Amino acid sequence: MIGRVTVKKQLTAGSVFSGVGMIDLAMSLAGFDIRWQIEIEDYPRKVLEKHREQFWRNSTIFTDVRDVASAELEAVDVIFGGFPCTNISTAGKREGIRDGTQSGLWFELARLIRDLRPRAVLLENVARITSQGKDETDGRPRPADLSVVID
Repeated sequence: MIGRVTVKKQLTAGSVFSGVGMIDLAMSLAGFDIRWQIEIEDYPRKVLEKHREQFWRNSTIFTDVRDVASAELEAVDVIFGGFPCTNISTAGKREGIRDGTQSGLWFELARLIRDLRPRAVLLENVARITSQGKDETDGRPRPADLSVVID
């Protein structure tokens, strides 16, 4: 009698705003094959490169999310990352997600998600993303930044 063999496809993932790769490490240890990482800062990119062979040997590292064309990236099952919270956090000026702000880099991540259409997206950010704010131009309430992300 011949036994049954189940072949499972390893899920692939791409990392945006990778930092030193802590979420990447967790995803890798959970069995994901990290195919690409995007990080603009020099030191974190050096850390990613240093640990590439051990944890994400199939990964290509890109520098600036604004300069990465979707066509340059391999389609993956999951895209994950923590876009900058600088303009959302209570520690900042709370301008919210807008084009032209650091937190507005969300729109670049959204572009990649829209173009690559992964099966799932995992995002990390501060709790204040769920809070409603005020528009600086006229003081009127603006929706919570989370609703911008969900839209």
